[in-house]
Amino acid sequence: MVRCVLKIKINAKSKSKLKAFKIFIATGIIFLSLGNLSGTISLDSPNSAKDFSENEYKGFFNGWNADEDQFMRGLSGLKPERYYKTTEKNGPLTSFISSYDVPKVIHLLVVLVQFSDFSATESKAAIENKIFGNSSSVKDYYLENSYGKVEIRGNATDWLTLPYTRVFYGADNGTNIDALNQGIFQTFTDIIDLADPYVDYGLYDLVMIVHAGNDQAQGYSDDDIWSVAFFPSDGPYWYRDNAGIVSASIVAELENIGVYCHEFGHQLNVPDLYDVTGSSINYINSWGLMAGGAWNGVSGTSPAHMMGWSKNFLGLIPDENIRTVNDNDVVLVTVDDLETGGDNFTLVKLPLLDEDNYYLIEARFQLLYDTHLPDYGLIITKINEAKQSGYGIVDIMDSRTFSTSKDDGEYDLSSSSEYGAFHDNTNKIHIIIKERTSDSFTILIDRAVSWIPTTDYLPANNYFEWNLANKSKGQIIAWHWEDLAGGSSTLSSRVKWNSSYAEYSDYVDHDSGVFRINTSGDYLFNLVNEDGSSGTNLDYELIVYTTPSVKFSSSSVTSGLIYKNQQFELTVTVQNEGGSSEESIILSPNLPVGLSLASGETHEKSRRELGYLDSFTASWQLVATNAGNFSIEIQCSTEYEGILHKNQDVEITVDNIDPVLYLTAPENGTYFNNISVSLAWTGSDAESGIKEYNIYIAGILNATLGGLETSHVITGLSHGYYYNFTVEAIDNSGNALNRSVNIGIDLVQPSILFSIDSIWIAPGIDFPVSVFSDDDFSGIKRVFISMLESPGVWLTISEQESLSGTMIMNINYSPYTGNTVEFKIVAEDAAGNVNESEILTLNVDSDDPEVFFNSITSESPDNSRMRGIISFNISASDLTSAISSVILKFEIGNQTIVASAVKIGNYYLYSFNSTAYIENLTEISVSVIATDIPGNDNIISRILNVGNTPPPQNIGFTGEIFTGIIVITILGVILWQIKKRKILISDSKFT
Repeated sequence: MVRCVLKIKINAKSKSKLKAFKIFIATGIIFLSLGNLSGTISLDSPNSAKDFSENEYKGFFNGWNADEDQFMRGLSGLKPERYYKTTEKNGPLTSFISSYDVPKVIHLLVVLVQFSDFSATESKAAIENKIFGNSSSVKDYYLENSYGKVEIRGNATDWLTLPYTRVFYGADNGTNIDALNQGIFQTFTDIIDLADPYVDYGLYDLVMIVHAGNDQAQGYSDDDIWSVAFFPSDGPYWYRDNAGIVSASIVAELENIGVYCHEFGHQLNVPDLYDVTGSSINYINSWGLMAGGAWNGVSGTSPAHMMGWSKNFLGLIPDENIRTVNDNDVVLVTVDDLETGGDNFTLVKLPLLDEDNYYLIEARFQLLYDTHLPDYGLIITKINEAKQSGYGIVDIMDSRTFSTSKDDGEYDLSSSSEYGAFHDNTNKIHIIIKERTSDSFTILIDRAVSWIPTTDYLPANNYFEWNLANKSKGQIIAWHWEDLAGGSSTLSSRVKWNSSYAEYSDYVDHDSGVFRINTSGDYLFNLVNEDGSSGTNLDYELIVYTTPSVKFSSSSVTSGLIYKNQQFELTVTVQNEGGSSEESIILSPNLPVGLSLASGETHEKSRRELGYLDSFTASWQLVATNAGNFSIEIQCSTEYEGILHKNQDVEITVDNIDPVLYLTAPENGTYFNNISVSLAWTGSDAESGIKEYNIYIAGILNATLGGLETSHVITGLSHGYYYNFTVEAIDNSGNALNRSVNIGIDLVQPSILFSIDSIWIAPGIDFPVSVFSDDDFSGIKRVFISMLESPGVWLTISEQESLSGTMIMNINYSPYTGNTVEFKIVAEDAAGNVNESEILTLNVDSDDPEVFFNSITSESPDNSRMRGIISFNISASDLTSAISSVILKFEIGNQTIVASAVKIGNYYLYSFNSTAYIENLTEISVSVIATDIPGNDNIISRILNVGNTPPPQNIGFTGEIFTGIIVITILGVILWQIKKRKILISDSKFT
């Protein structure tokens, strides 16, 4: 063994990358280990491979049966992850029981393939003609089968060659499955990928593969390929060209169109209707494409139409062409041929206990692609939609219970060889054929009456007879009888009228029929044994149905209030409590003035017939052109012994409730300083909605606005006028409500004048301003004084509201900044017009004045006790503005006396005669209040000793002596200091 060692130098950055790489490797090992713990996962593992079921038989394929290399061969690159989607092993068969409305145009890609050892014999053109040709083709079949609703368009590839032999792809694995070498799904995948380089799968809806050779179903070789189709319920299995391939099928080159149409039916999601279990259960035999009918004609050259259930499953039969007959109904109904659809009903449905189970009746005739049906007749099928594809979803009720095939299971007019009656006593369902034309059957369906047969012995050459007495035109007689011995053809049954035979069957062993009386009178019914020697036992039932009796069971209109000029729905239901009307029943409303049919609505509503206890509901779209209360007469009529009429009145009320309206702007009495005014409102109408708003000025229409508008601007208004605006709301029924508002237009500024007594102002002191303002239209709203607080910023400091004329307004603000302050006076009227005065500049005096007593003297010689005339000499001054006043206030006992000093020169003088006030007093208080111009003041006070009696005389030198002693002492100290300093100075000379 040669060992090769590779050494790698790792730098720091590489180390970090290596570290990340190691983490990645470790994570991978963990996941791989987990995988080994839970079981190895591979593409060909039975636990992970996709399982698919062929529509032709029950069973599963073994997955892809290929390793990854095989699976990927021929592919141009890795596929998306969803390409490998798998499902649980042995899951249930795909359910096809879901309605699917087939598209009108289907684009089909046909891929032609041959094998490495087996080439095609037909040309591409021949295959395209078989599929897309205008006759005897898949396209032509589906156009006819769908009543012209579905068209197939497309084209085919050239013949492409697979890399392996026919045996490789077709060899069975022992269970009739082409899976010895690889599963059929893998074969589909190989072919899809083989064509991938040549086609754009995104352009097509479906894919059909045509392989060279025969179909294994024809029994030529086990190495041929079974024709199958895939329509997965869980989404596409293949994704190519950014599109999912919804469905694919494979058919044989040499097969006729029957198998092609059958597999294409699967591609439209239609399930198998034959037995896929191998137990040879006959469900429908050759009556339908999705069973043996695919082989009708010469080996499938004229495949049968799809059964009525399959067509309805694809949405090809509209609901109005399906007549539903419920419990307790008795109806006569005509069913047209399934091949063309006709003008009557195409299908009749009889519901059972749940929605999955019901009977479906169809009429089949040997027409068009149905030319090679086993026979023509009425086909009654029992449907069970809970079943799976190929397990009996549709089961024909065999008219010949003794037969092993359903090919003779049709019902027809009763005769010696045909059976015309079906009975399901468990579900109380009885079907009797009345008549047959070349393309329709008329049948009686009775789900109301229990048909209990009577068993009796009819002797030879004898008869039973029932006297039906007098019967009315339109009444129905139905019967069914049977010879219990069987095989006897000597019995006859007759309906007799006026001694003539109105209906009869001669020399039969069974009979059933329906007779509708056309002429009123006495009728008989008899059963005759024509055998002259042998009697027989019979089972028989005879039912006579009453005439129609129609009543109105309900009537209603659209819930909620009906409003004018909009549509509403009137619904009426009638019920027949008697026999089948057979003829059309008609409902029509007689509309009063103010109500009419909506556009496109028809006056008469009709139903083809109305059975016993059957109901008919009709609806009309009406329009109320007026509001108010109305009565609608509903007329019901049907052709039955002349015209049968019923009338019913329906009472309705059309919206007569006014809308709701609120004006939100402007307020009533508002003034505006603009020639434009905006109206705003809120309006609503819960019944019919607001249709429009009308705007009026003094009763004259100004504008009409839509019901969603909530505002409107009125322009062109004039100064000095009052206006009345009205908003009118009108709902869709014509009900109206209006709201009004009055406003005035004032475009002129108010007038304003003012006067002041001083140019000085003090902080915190009222400064009075005399203001005059007026507005001759809207009136003054407010007058205010603003102070310039900072450049461009004005502060309102005084305001008066709603005043006109002259008023006194005070300026009071503290503190002021600077030596001057600016004010303006502003007047605003009710309309918002503003007028401003010129700016008023005032000087600021923030300082109190100075004041003091110069002297206080009286008549007392020494003024120690004041008496008589007391004279005051006062000095008062103000450094900023000036003294406005000097006031003296005397507090004398309980009295207060106020007086003003008089300025003489630079002094303020005042003389006060105290004689009358100071008797028995020893002192009085006097205060002097000096006030400057802006109102700053200063107060000084004194207590004066007073008395009218002169005081005793004292030696007057005591004070002078004391003062002299102090002066002498001070002088002594001064002289001592001088002497001391001289000594020091003198001493300094010697140093």
